[in-house]
Amino acid sequence: CSAFDEVTVTNNALPVVTCPGNSTVCLGDPAFTLTGATPAMGTYSGDGVGGGMFDPASAGTGTHTISYSYTDGNGCTNSCTFTITVTDAEINVLGLGSDIYDGDISPSLGDDTDFDQADVTSGSISHNFVIQNIGSTPLTVTSITLTGANAGDFTVSALIPSSPVPALDDAYFTVTFDPTSIGLRTATVNILNSDCDESLYDFAIQGTGTSSVCLGIVNLSSLETFCTIQEAIDDAETLNDDIITIASGSYAGTMNASAKD
Repeated sequence: CSAFDEVTVTNNALPVVTCPGNSTVCLGDPAFTLTGATPAMGTYSGDGVGGGMFDPASAGTGTHTISYSYTDGNGCTNSCTFTITVTDAEINVLGLGSDIYDGDISPSLGDDTDFDQADVTSGSISHNFVIQNIGSTPLTVTSITLTGANAGDFTVSALIPSSPVPALDDAYFTVTFDPTSIGLRTATVNILNSDCDESLYDFAIQGTGTSSVCLGIVNLSSLETFCTIQEAIDDAETLNDDIITIASGSYAGTMNASAKD
């Protein structure tokens, strides 16, 4: 005799699971809830992960692979992975060995942010600035640009060596002042970088344009030089009670001197 039984086997497809994109966070950021994986109601796991949250301090610096696993109603399980990079880059900028603080609006000869004087026809001055990475992970410098009223009177070089700046290392760039007009010229240096709380590091710079053929008339307050007395009086930097010195010589023409508002 013989017997048989019939068994039906259903082969269910694995669920389609997708993960969020890779991301970068800072070591000092607070723990946060992991989101973005689908379908919902799955489980995250990996360094620094607990209860569906990621803690940068617990994970530590570096790139961490996070897994997301999901089981559907048929008991079929699938998973995907993504990375979270924890960074601790920290930027600092030096001029002449002195710190130039983020947001500094007071150029100084002591840190090279004041370029002093350069002749508009034949002179230029170049200053080097050092970008330090005092953090424990590489610092990415995205760009170094110049903005401000007279940004065209300054140029900036590429970063040497190129980005990124290794941990506890440095690189430098050069700013050259080549004035197009006499008088005070101002601009702002803007450094876009991967520092977590100083991603835009900026500071003011200035220089004074002079002319070798116009050194006889000087405003002692602004230290600007002029070719004519009227030009000195009309200049925006000339204020009431400023003292203007005039070298010996002969000056032709009329003057209109009146109090400024």
